[in-house]
Amino acid sequence: MLYFRTFLSVLQLVSLTNSAVFHTNPDKEVSVKRDGSLLAPFKTVSSCVGALNNPGDECQIHQGTYREEITVSGLHGTQENPIVIRGFADERPTFGRYCRHNSSQRELGKGRGHLLWKDKPYH
Repeated sequence: MLYFRTFLSVLQLVSLTNSAVFHTNPDKEVSVKRDGSLLAPFKTVSSCVGALNNPGDECQIHQGTYREEITVSGLHGTQENPIVIRGFADERPTFGRYCRHNSSQRELGKGRGHLLWKDKPYH
């Protein structure tokens, strides 16, 4: 009986969060439609950011070279479940000379709108 109650509590918690992790990897060859999963990651950071809809959603940027303008707007996480944009594990993506994100570090760093751009020592 205790096992069943624990299972229900975990199930309720999962249904409340509704968060997802999306991946981007420009170098990974895929034979199916890119859906942001680990097996079929988006090709661009913009596509990954565009998939972020719910508090707790996360965009993980894999190693590769990204040459794009990234617009981050209209995303709203919560204090408990911020929307996060970060590098994947210990991988270090390279951002091309013309790549920039259109949100101030100040706005993102203070968690305004509860969106976190987790900076690493990117190239």
